[in-house]
Amino acid sequence: MKAYSVEVISDPDYGQEIIWAENTKEARKKARCTEMAGNADGFLDLRVTRSSGFDDCENMNADDFAWKQHQEGWIWFEIPQLNNEDLTKEEFIKLVKEI
Repeated sequence: MKAYSVEVISDPDYGQEIIWAENTKEARKKARCTEMAGNADGFLDLRVTRSSGFDDCENMNADDFAWKQHQEGWIWFEIPQLNNEDLTKEEFIKLVKEI
């Protein structure tokens, strides 16, 4: 499936969430059911954009998905030590499990 990123326009510090859908219309519908939608100031405050780097990743386990996010350049504000680009997959997963 195609991957889409959902974010709250009025609060970019809230982060992003990945959802999977067949098309943009379906992705927008699914975005309204996310936790982020509860923090948005209405439907127009949600931004849904294509995130092709995560296509067909909906069945990945949590560790592999976190590693994929790391490879795609996602920033871990809550866990600064995960932002090190030189981490190996094993080191990264070990840090994630410790937290």
